[in-house]
Amino acid sequence: MQYGLIGAGPVSQYLVRWFPHLPAELGPVAANNPRLASRIVNTLRAGSALRDVSGLQDVSVILICAPGHHLESLLPFLENAALDWRGKKIVLCNCVLFSLEMEHIRECGGHVASLRPIAGMPKRLLIEGDREAVKAARYFVTEMRAVAVEIEPESTALFRAATTFATSLFTPMLEACMQAVRGAGISGSLRDQVVESLFQQGLRSYLYSGKKSWTGTVADGNKEWMRRELACLEELQPELAELYRTTATAGARLFKRPRSIPPPPEVNAAETASFREPY
Repeated sequence: MQYGLIGAGPVSQYLVRWFPHLPAELGPVAANNPRLASRIVNTLRAGSALRDVSGLQDVSVILICAPGHHLESLLPFLENAALDWRGKKIVLCNCVLFSLEMEHIRECGGHVASLRPIAGMPKRLLIEGDREAVKAARYFVTEMRAVAVEIEPESTALFRAATTFATSLFTPMLEACMQAVRGAGISGSLRDQVVESLFQQGLRSYLYSGKKSWTGTVADGNKEWMRRELACLEELQPELAELYRTTATAGARLFKRPRSIPPPPEVNAAETASFREPY
């Protein structure tokens, strides 16, 4: 397949660097300025730099390589490009946006798909988008000897939500666990090992038995120990108690276990000392 490329951002993060036949297949390369286009060509050691994007008019498949949020800064350039998008198959390579968010190109008759790695899963690439563009994306997956994990364009928000649970929402839980372990007096590398072991055990249990793996103080609805744990966390750092209470409440509602909802804040600092006893 012969294809063109529009690039932005660090070339070292371009997914196309792993395409085995890149030197033979990559054609014209464009960017928001000719100097950047030349730098992309020199770094990839493939393709030919264009002075303007109109040189891509005769190319039916165009890769857009703009890692992370660099695609957002490229959008005005794409919207003002002197290019007829009708019938063209556009593949977003490791970009933050998905196909439905490329409204201008799709409204102009272009077909858009996205292709990106799945964190922690080598040789697995997530693809979604318009049917014609997905066919082109599958070609690159095959070239990389990888496996395509395809979702519907309308489901991308759910995949984003899954990623958010695993990153933005998971990291505070890790930090809270680390703070609690540190507060309990465990230090050094052993502290890290304890946190890692606790979460790995929880993950293994969940993958084996799903929701049935929900156990412990909150799952058991043990109000007394919830009060004690919350009081100690409040003394250690109030935000930890807030995270505990919010997460436990949401979990109880998700699993329809109203008895597991933590008690309201009612333990004062003076009472906290009496709760510092071993489990």
